[in-house]
Amino acid sequence: MNPKTFSILSVSLAAWQEVVEWEKAEQWDLGFDDEANFIRADPNGFFIGYDNGKPVASLSIVNFNDTYSHIGHFLVIRDKRRQGFGLRIWEQCISRANPRSSGLDSVINQRENYEKWGYVASYKIFRLSCIIKPPLYSGKFAVEEVNSSNLAEVIDFDAVCIGYRRDPMLKNWFSCEGRWGFITRENGVITGLISARNSTAGIRIGPLYAVNSATLERLFKKVCSLLPKNKRVTVDVPEFARDALVLFYASGMTEQFYTYRMYRGVPPDEKTSLIKGVASLDLG
Repeated sequence: MNPKTFSILSVSLAAWQEVVEWEKAEQWDLGFDDEANFIRADPNGFFIGYDNGKPVASLSIVNFNDTYSHIGHFLVIRDKRRQGFGLRIWEQCISRANPRSSGLDSVINQRENYEKWGYVASYKIFRLSCIIKPPLYSGKFAVEEVNSSNLAEVIDFDAVCIGYRRDPMLKNWFSCEGRWGFITRENGVITGLISARNSTAGIRIGPLYAVNSATLERLFKKVCSLLPKNKRVTVDVPEFARDALVLFYASGMTEQFYTYRMYRGVPPDEKTSLIKGVASLDLG
């Protein structure tokens, strides 16, 4: 890599489509229109590195508030790997997270590299997936659809679960075309939330929160009841969500891989008893 010919720019949604195509080529399971919701969270937090004007590397550093930032989309195109482009974009952009605490999801072979920058592994997140086959669940489920009348409550509940707010990202997360969201209540208070969206491989679930196993199962069955036959369903489950792992394994899901959720600084106040599935490995 020649530093004189390498430049980094904060880019628009239109320019970021290049990265979306890279991720598709890498077989990442992308939620349709996820990138629009991601960039809405922090429009200045998406970076592309250029070598002689050609895009070769990407990184997102999304500052959700004054205390927490999440890092993702760290990627170098195949024919430019092991040439220093990844390290360069990381070194030049990581300061954007300061002085906030920050989190990321690391593949196994990158964990030691992140540890050198002060990140500490907190827990594993398992990517589970399967093709949902007949018989699908049917019947009535005591759930409420996420819509404009309850969206503010839903976003508040999300913040309680993960420990920080992400209002711009979630504004259109649940109810645009190809997306669903459902909640459960008890005595008027939200006790569970599930989101599902069309993706490049089928259906992605997340975020997913529930106060107990019965609520979790009700939400999952509701989503499954809406799916066409033989549709692949994927969810990212933290290792502490034991009841979710049991439910999904019993439904035929298998582990595809796992990542390490890593934090530098004070982690967000996550309610681990509620979190059953994360929205995204790139934005938390």
